[in-house]
Amino acid sequence: MDAFEARVAEFLATEKIATKRFRWTGKRDDWVRATSPIIVGGRRDLSGNLEVSAHLYRKPEKYSFTLLFRNERVFALDVRPGLAHTNKITLETVFGTHWQT
Repeated sequence: MDAFEARVAEFLATEKIATKRFRWTGKRDDWVRATSPIIVGGRRDLSGNLEVSAHLYRKPEKYSFTLLFRNERVFALDVRPGLAHTNKITLETVFGTHWQT
């Protein structure tokens, strides 16, 4: 395990606090995003962001939840993606709601 992976493991295992309210923003009419900084008390080196995004008009609705550590995606939940797509790491085709790492 390299140093970055060790920090990610520590970040995931430690209790985190969202430090700001989510505020929806977007440059497109059909898609919005909200973010909040995530911190570990007393550990500035263990900080990240929680990002939530939503498609406003698509039926069924589509949402994404992403946890970032140092601007790198640690994991994400893709809820009801519109199209099947291929996972870049496992090369498997994904059709519905799924976790991403």
